[in-house]
Amino acid sequence: MLHVVSSGGIDDDIKHLATSCRRCQDTANTPSKEAPHPWIYPSEPFERVQVDFAEHDGQHYFLLVDAYSKWRCIHKMSSTTTHQTLECDIPKTLVSGNGPQFTSHLVRQFCLENGISHKCTPPSHLASHGQVERCVQELKKSLRMWPDNMSADTQLHRFVFAYRNTPHSTTQVTPASLVSKKSPDAKFSLLKPNFSSTQRQRQTAQRRKITPQAML
Repeated sequence: MLHVVSSGGIDDDIKHLATSCRRCQDTANTPSKEAPHPWIYPSEPFERVQVDFAEHDGQHYFLLVDAYSKWRCIHKMSSTTTHQTLECDIPKTLVSGNGPQFTSHLVRQFCLENGISHKCTPPSHLASHGQVERCVQELKKSLRMWPDNMSADTQLHRFVFAYRNTPHSTTQVTPASLVSKKSPDAKFSLLKPNFSSTQRQRQTAQRRKITPQAML
């Protein structure tokens, strides 16, 4: 069992825990040597998304990352065909690789009919597709690290829920708050005071201070 000993706050505790975990180190990614692609930051959610496929233990996953909020959608799929791909989300700008699922006539026609600007990243510059590539790596690592007695569906749900409700290093807020303007309650949210509950407590305290004479 790992013991966290730190006086630098919860961020330092988490870093210490991760660097002390052998399983975390075994599945850690090698830092990319490519420079980040200078995409212009979007002005709203789902203005530009990046998509890709991942495969783990024979199961296919379709991954979508929103460039504005960093929101992630992960769909389990029975195959990686074009027809299965087109059943997923519709953005304004679609950024993908050059796989046959994304370069087929059906995809071109689908983008044309729905007003989608489709951009394929060059194979020689994977950094331009970095957000969804990182999602692929983190998904696979997460699935490898979860207990064997936990179902794949539960693993996937917990992975997505945790990511959506964790402040992102780029935006400093949770992806959920940028998409829905509200983050669902999670374990860490219980540590923070609830605004509505705090206001109701103040109102109750104020009412108790009002004497019967003052209410007349």
